[in-house]
Amino acid sequence: MQTKDSPQHFLDTSVVRSLLLGTQAYQQYFNSNLAERPLYISNYIQMEMKRSYLINIISFYWRDPAKMMH
Repeated sequence: MQTKDSPQHFLDTSVVRSLLLGTQAYQQYFNSNLAERPLYISNYIQMEMKRSYLINIISFYWRDPAKMMH
C-alpha cells in the first residue's frame, strides 16, 4: 500500500498504449518521466486495453475473404 508521501502516476489508456506499442523514442520519453514514482493502472484501463486487443483479434479471425480479394 502506498502512503501519501509516495504518490503514484495514474496512467490512462493513451499512455499505456504508448508504453506498450509506441515507438522507442516515445517509450523512452515516458520511461524517463515516469521512473521516479510507481505506476497505477486502474482495472477499467486494464479491461479497456484487453477489449481493444480482443476486438482486433476477432476482426482479423472473422474477416470476409471475399473483401480481401478486391
